[in-house]
Amino acid sequence: TVASPSQFATAFTRGLPEDVVPAFWEWNTLNTKRERKTHLVRYVHMQGEGPTVVLLHPFGGNLLHWRSLYGPLREAKCNVFAVDLLGLGGSEAPQDMNYDVITWASQCSSFVEQVVVPQSSTGTCVLVGTSITSLVALQVAADDVENTDGIRRVEGMCLMNCADGLNGKAVASYDQTNIFVLKYAAPILFSTIDAILNFEPFAKAFFQTFQTKAVLSTFLKVAYVDDDRVDHDLVDLFQAPCRQPGALYAFISVFTGDPGPTPMSLVSRCDDDLPLDVIWGEDDLITPGGAVVGTFFKDLPSTRSNTTFTLIEGAGHCPWDEG
Repeated sequence: TVASPSQFATAFTRGLPEDVVPAFWEWNTLNTKRERKTHLVRYVHMQGEGPTVVLLHPFGGNLLHWRSLYGPLREAKCNVFAVDLLGLGGSEAPQDMNYDVITWASQCSSFVEQVVVPQSSTGTCVLVGTSITSLVALQVAADDVENTDGIRRVEGMCLMNCADGLNGKAVASYDQTNIFVLKYAAPILFSTIDAILNFEPFAKAFFQTFQTKAVLSTFLKVAYVDDDRVDHDLVDLFQAPCRQPGALYAFISVFTGDPGPTPMSLVSRCDDDLPLDVIWGEDDLITPGGAVVGTFFKDLPSTRSNTTFTLIEGAGHCPWDEG
């Protein structure tokens, strides 16, 4: 049985162009028990004659977070799709799923194949990801190469401020110089965090505190350089989905799960000639451009064809919304 779209999912549209309304796609997939289930996924489509672009929002956000891009993309006549990841925004948040890079990439691959490609003049699309969804986009592109049907559905990618991994556990794997941290301190620290977050009373209390406007505003001002961009609409688009059924489970799953593949390993699995544009907010405090992953992408154009790296001055973790 497929649930009907919630009133929240259909009505929570602030920031979308007036003529763009949410639609819902039924994704049929396997849950953690290997049972086949169908879940509603919210998306929007802004039709255009130009290149087909698929926007993948960051963790905690939703398709409304692309508020600054809808206008310019329409002016460029792009054929635009934006989708809410399962467990986030206006999509369902079932409590029998693992919320990780692999699950979301599987969702997005199916979305591209079943929804996007039939409405693309070229049968292909450009993926746009940011932070964690940069990893999702890379995973989709890597899987596209390995499709048994031999059909390429991804013709390019734009990655913004790519994350180290799904969660903080990924950071430890990059610190190859500090053996103590790598082998002893990090496992103890993250095992402790997992145990605390898996204790439901604490997790609920923590999540309720995290989703208050004051806390969200403080966090977003770390992600943004320009405090004026952290307005009521931005805080609300992060806060409102937190109150939906299943949101707590998705939050815990992300922070206690496996960090997933590294961006370096995913890039190596993509076609060498697949166009890749990397954008980085110069003042990003969450994924600093001078850290391991940022340095990797900064140096990548010197070793990989069809690759660019652009640093955006005066921007932080969300360069499309303030750059």
